[in-house]
Amino acid sequence: MAQVQVLDFPELITVWKQYTFEPPMICLSRTLPLLFLTVPALGQKYPNDQAITPDRLHAHLEYVASDEMGGRDTPSLGLDLTSKYLATQLNLWGAKPGGDGGSFFQKIKLVKNRPAAPGDTTTEGVTWTQNVVAIIPGTDPKLAKEYVAFGAHSDHIGTRKSGDGDRIYNGADDDGSGTVAILEIAHAFLTGKRPKRSLIFVWHCGEEKGLWGSKHFVDNPTVPLKDIVAQLNIDMIGRSKKSDDTNPANKVLTGPHEIYVVGSTKMSTDLQRVSEAVNKSFLKLAFNYKYDDPKDTENIFYRSDHYNYAAKGIPIIFYFDGVHEDYHRPGDEVSKIDFEKMAKVTRTVYATGWTIANLDKRPVVDKPLGQ
Repeated sequence: MAQVQVLDFPELITVWKQYTFEPPMICLSRTLPLLFLTVPALGQKYPNDQAITPDRLHAHLEYVASDEMGGRDTPSLGLDLTSKYLATQLNLWGAKPGGDGGSFFQKIKLVKNRPAAPGDTTTEGVTWTQNVVAIIPGTDPKLAKEYVAFGAHSDHIGTRKSGDGDRIYNGADDDGSGTVAILEIAHAFLTGKRPKRSLIFVWHCGEEKGLWGSKHFVDNPTVPLKDIVAQLNIDMIGRSKKSDDTNPANKVLTGPHEIYVVGSTKMSTDLQRVSEAVNKSFLKLAFNYKYDDPKDTENIFYRSDHYNYAAKGIPIIFYFDGVHEDYHRPGDEVSKIDFEKMAKVTRTVYATGWTIANLDKRPVVDKPLGQ
């Protein structure tokens, strides 16, 4: 039995040096008791959405966005530990590895901390990082060869090397919230009824450096890209604007029952209709389409991992709470997350994925990107 340890970040570095990619089991005081609960399917239209709870999301995020992860820079020990954590949960729940060599990891070679060019044989200045990839096979003999993809980015921007005060950029919302949301969506599917189509989950590294992980995945897919019928990306869904908030930095932050839905109107009328029908029949969130405006000066559509899928012709939906006062700051911490909102958005994405995975026909791309 592995020793369970609670370590400070410097101690983690010392311990890590004893391992290649097999760190000791590490937990935070609030994490593990909640992770192995299984909520039975309750027979509702979306058969296991109630397995996704604020408490389960909170338990995972306490680990992923802890100081011990050091801000999950790409590459870093903290990101490696996060990847190992995700793979461990997926393995316990029975997911099928979707990475390299029968593992959950899709390794990415970096040369001088930049992605290596295809065929690069450089051996000096090489480090490695990884996407985490998991598959849940579908139940229909014909449709199971197609996939609904779920994505988030597991990295953030690391730790400031100098200065006073808090130097760790924990990235609880960006994108710890998406990281644990799709982990719990996977758990809901693995412990409940399976859909007709298969599901693929990708936790991308290097998003903050320029969408590295998603670019690597679409250029080196572990399943045929032509068989991915839609990609649902979650990047920041954990913060809410309070009714009395007058901080200009929170001007575009969404409220506790609201979320930006980006890209659903851009490529596939079918996908847009599914998204809206699910929301109308389920939790009735306030969907905000502000960032589908072609005149959006922030270019939000192009700034997260879904874009690399869209550029390959795969219709996407991106769920986003909006930029706020702690965006890319040390204040993006677990204590500020609205877990009730986060659970509602996560359950909505689960229900949307369930519906797409059971459609008789895949969503048609009737508005190709760029046309």
